[in-house]
Amino acid sequence: MDNKRYFEIDALRGLAILAMILIHTNAYFLNNKIADWLWDFNEWAVPVFIFCSAYIYFKKPPPLKNLGDFFSYIKKRFLRLLRPYYLFALIYLLISLTKDRTNLAPSFIIPTLTINGGTLDINWLVLLFLVFAFLMPIIYYLAAKKKVWFYGFFSLSLLSSIVFIFYKFPANYRLIMWLPWSLIIFFSWLLVKNENSNRFLIGGAAVSLIMLFIVRQIKIALHQSLIQYQNKYPPNFYHLIYGVSFIFILFFLAKKGLFNFQPGKMLLTFLSRYSFPIYFIHYLIIYILTVIWQWRFNGWVDFFLWVFVSSLITQVVVNASQRYIMARRFEYWPVRAS
Repeated sequence: MDNKRYFEIDALRGLAILAMILIHTNAYFLNNKIADWLWDFNEWAVPVFIFCSAYIYFKKPPPLKNLGDFFSYIKKRFLRLLRPYYLFALIYLLISLTKDRTNLAPSFIIPTLTINGGTLDINWLVLLFLVFAFLMPIIYYLAAKKKVWFYGFFSLSLLSSIVFIFYKFPANYRLIMWLPWSLIIFFSWLLVKNENSNRFLIGGAAVSLIMLFIVRQIKIALHQSLIQYQNKYPPNFYHLIYGVSFIFILFFLAKKGLFNFQPGKMLLTFLSRYSFPIYFIHYLIIYILTVIWQWRFNGWVDFFLWVFVSSLITQVVVNASQRYIMARRFEYWPVRAS
């Protein structure tokens, strides 16, 4: 790890956003066996993405000494999450109006503004991170001060993920998804405590893979779908233990320096640093290519490369534009010496 960033986490988050792009592009080519397999295989992306945020929080928790500090932290997190989301939603809406005026209907606008679906179904992840902005400080406090409540919350999260194997949540999954997803937060706390133990990492990977195998056999016996997407909304234990297995494996490999080679390290660090805006940018590019321009691609590889490269270029242009605007601002309004 360097002095400023945890490259292990940069590597995992960079891989996660790369996997997300592959999932969303391959969804258009599920008739291709390789594309279909990669679409399902890479569903570890969201668990890894959540783990990276939780790891950073537990590694360097902000000093929240009172309610004022807590709400100040919440405000900063909300602004960091909501600013790019609403900017993306506005751009998406303006572009979509060139194709479909019905997106101005309240049935689309209200869910989009309240982050409850609408034209931007991927906003469920934004909502989840908003909830986690509240939950992570609470879980950290319970782990330090209220062990009984900590393990009670953990047990409830685990139980909900097991229940959802057998029963489908009858209402909107967004209302309850935070509870089973919290299992990744608890796991992240545990890994931070034991991250320097190779025995823990290797043993954890082995145990999680064994549990994945057992749950998989149960689902086969129940004639349930093994497709990860079908077990994700809200996530059940099958999907979560799948993600945990990959977290153990990828984190161990990152600590062993597997992703340290250049230029791969530079690319993963860039993807990690700008993972949140790239998450929106790639979705916008997919929409433009498939709906607005109605391009047809030869295969999943072509489509993935178009979206991936276009997303990188767009992010580089956005970064350059921001630097230019800031430079011009300081040129006209220089900072006064104190």
